[in-house]
Amino acid sequence: MGNALTLDATLPGASYTWSTGASSPSLSITSAGTYWVVVQQGACTASDTIVVAVTDPGQLDLGDDATFCTGDELVLDATYPGATYLWSDGITSPIRTVTLPGTYGLVRTLDGCEVDDEVTVLFNAPPVIDLGPAISLCPGESTMLDATLTNASYAWSTGSTASAISVSTTDTYSVEVTVNGCTTTDAVNVTVVQGPVVDLGPDMTLCAGDQLVLSVAQPNASYLWNDGTTGPTRTITTAGTFGVTVVRNGCSVEDEVMVNVFDPSVVDLGPDQRLCPGEVTTLVCTADADLVWSTGATASSISVNTAGTYWVEADNGGCVVRDSMAVSYVPLVAPDLGADRVLCDRDTLWLEVPVTAANIQWSNGSSDPRIALTSTTPISITATLENCSVTDAMQVYFLPPVIDLAPWTDSTFCPFEELPLDAYVPFATYQWSDGSSGPVLDVTGIGTYSVAITTVCANMERTITISEGSCAPLVNIPNAFTPNGDGFNDVFHVVLSAEPLDFELLIFDRWGERIFSSTDPQAMWDGSYNGSLAQDGVYVYQVTYRKVADTGVVSEKLTGHVTLLR
Repeated sequence: MGNALTLDATLPGASYTWSTGASSPSLSITSAGTYWVVVQQGACTASDTIVVAVTDPGQLDLGDDATFCTGDELVLDATYPGATYLWSDGITSPIRTVTLPGTYGLVRTLDGCEVDDEVTVLFNAPPVIDLGPAISLCPGESTMLDATLTNASYAWSTGSTASAISVSTTDTYSVEVTVNGCTTTDAVNVTVVQGPVVDLGPDMTLCAGDQLVLSVAQPNASYLWNDGTTGPTRTITTAGTFGVTVVRNGCSVEDEVMVNVFDPSVVDLGPDQRLCPGEVTTLVCTADADLVWSTGATASSISVNTAGTYWVEADNGGCVVRDSMAVSYVPLVAPDLGADRVLCDRDTLWLEVPVTAANIQWSNGSSDPRIALTSTTPISITATLENCSVTDAMQVYFLPPVIDLAPWTDSTFCPFEELPLDAYVPFATYQWSDGSSGPVLDVTGIGTYSVAITTVCANMERTITISEGSCAPLVNIPNAFTPNGDGFNDVFHVVLSAEPLDFELLIFDRWGERIFSSTDPQAMWDGSYNGSLAQDGVYVYQVTYRKVADTGVVSEKLTGHVTLLR
């Protein structure tokens, strides 16, 4: 079963008619049945018939190659009614039990038809692991328990599946290690002993004349300070870093503390300050202490933007020091020219600022408090007092009384598009014929549109007539596609440049049968018919749609061929 039989009736110059409908000189068959052929050579006709039977020896599957642990066994069963058996080692029974590694092949025969298969069986020894003897840890220490083997999996008593785990508490830890399906277990006891406890406290600051006693006394311990002394306590009166090492039950712990002596001279805000208007200054205290400012802030610095007297109080370990600073501002008032101005040609704009003690300088070179402007220009003024300066600026526009606007040209548009009409003029207001008031109108229909444009110096109007143009969509139809699932050219799709009024797509096979239809312009044919793959070949398409043209709404029908290739 699975082999092919070729029936050959070849004669020179003959024609052939087989029972299957084939017309070739030979016929390849793979299934049982009665087959006949009629051969015509010239005016002579001959025929013959043959009965073909198929023997099915069945499928032979000994299973996948497998690996077992030593002591396991595998039963191979190839039983099939009426068959004979021959294993690669000469055994002829259909069932056998395997306990040794090797490759076991079998040929099974039924009525002269053979099938064969083989399977390779391996037997592995259980893995060897050793977590070692019991372990003692000091508080805070950890140790790695490592059961790493090549190509192994792990199941620890902690729930971990890693090859190694880090442990730091008293417990009995076990692991199951599996290699090639074989498992071994081992365990180890871990004990955390009682170690020394050392805590010299946080870094601190002493007031001048104070002292600090550091104590690490505890039973059965030895001590070594960084100055070489070995007592359980140490008295501190000076700044520095003081460290100690304590040993208990074989465990060693170190700690150190930094002690500073508070220096009142670091609380210094500096001399009083006089600032320019709007200027911000930062007051900084570098003391390593708890700070409180006169503003209520507690940071190392504050930002100051108003006049006044500011102080800071530094508290370090009960040692309190205060310093203050006076902040004043130069009485310079910033000039205010106001917003930008728009005037007409031949007008005059007078700008004036109050007379003060400050020096005045305009950007046009004048130093008078009052100036006149008659042309478009940016203008600024700077006032200076006690090395401080403030500035203001504005833009002045002088517009001509009449603005010459280029006329709009009548235009066309399509119903599915928008046509923007731009009437922008600087410093203008707008009133369109549809009631809108922006500089741009998006046209969505045919008609005549007008806009009234108003500035401080002129009134203008623009008008345009919009008519409907030719809006027929462009159509792109492919002549071939390849629905093979590779993500490229997998569907037949008619692409239109614009939405049609109506649409229909029909696909016909070579016998004229309709195998696909849709009225959706986005429709795609995937090369199937009634849920099955259509055959490779040439198919006929027919695309019908209505469009809008200059002459009105017209219909188009496109017919052509598309080739399906997989």
